[in-house]
Amino acid sequence: SYFDGTVGQTISEGIVSFMLVDAYGIPVSGVPVTWTPSGGTRIVASDSVTDRYGIAAAQPLLGATPDNSFIMAWAGGRILTFSGYARLSPTILQDGVVNAASFESGSPVAPGSYVAIFGSGLSETTEAAATARLPLAIDYSIVSFDVPGAGISVPGHLTYVSPGQVNVQVPWELQGQSSAQVKVAVSFSNGNVVTVPLADYAPAFFETVPSSGTVLGVAAALDHNNAVVTTSTQATRGQLVQLFVNGLGPVTNQPASGDPAPLSPLSETIARPVVTIGGREAAVGFSGLTPTLAGLYQINVTIPTDLEPGTHPVTIAIGGKTSKSSGLPVK
Repeated sequence: SYFDGTVGQTISEGIVSFMLVDAYGIPVSGVPVTWTPSGGTRIVASDSVTDRYGIAAAQPLLGATPDNSFIMAWAGGRILTFSGYARLSPTILQDGVVNAASFESGSPVAPGSYVAIFGSGLSETTEAAATARLPLAIDYSIVSFDVPGAGISVPGHLTYVSPGQVNVQVPWELQGQSSAQVKVAVSFSNGNVVTVPLADYAPAFFETVPSSGTVLGVAAALDHNNAVVTTSTQATRGQLVQLFVNGLGPVTNQPASGDPAPLSPLSETIARPVVTIGGREAAVGFSGLTPTLAGLYQINVTIPTDLEPGTHPVTIAIGGKTSKSSGLPVK
């Protein structure tokens, strides 16, 4: 008794229908049927009487705007109400698929890392994934990645959905491809298809405080005591700092798309990154996926001892690509 679909289109189920039976469960045929739609929905085809099996059906066409709809079927002195919903078609903005750490428009994104998809009608709720293994759908929102020329069609694993933004891990299966076709669907409402450039490496720091104008954002990091690094809780010169990044490319012991990274053995980046803090190269102790989390890269570096206290620009270079600068507060 429920239906849904995209505004201005027929419903995803095709028809609504019912069976009329007598008190003994025997189908009643030849009974006149009246269909009454509301909420912008109209009936484009329908049965006027029940057939030999007591069944009658109607084909609804949803209205032009998102709305709750009802269709009432009248037959044999009985009333059955079908309830439904017309939703907007999910629409990804032009250049709306971006690195979820840097948000750089038009730049390639890397398989295995996270992207943010911006648009409209991408979900009917706002919700985050609640499990370590990322789901393929959150409240009926799904993302697909296709490379027709290579015969690749794989789903993305979601971390967050909302009407205007969806965050998803780019499937590892797309490594080595130059682009992919991306689409968001909500239930049976399919959205537009956009072509997204791919590269095996697309490094960027996640930031706890985003950049603003010429002010650097604060890189997401933990100090040697596992405290979050902020402008008031700075990392210490000569000590270890854990930096959390996106897009560092292929790893050893690669987990399946959407699965948490293993603790033993660790998944380490195949290419060795170069990290600079305040223009000085920092010694890298570990570069790979954060254990027990899906798709999050981590680099452990030792902060150079000859830095002055303050917030310094930090960059990472790997696979021939260099990230934009973020800020790292140091004391």
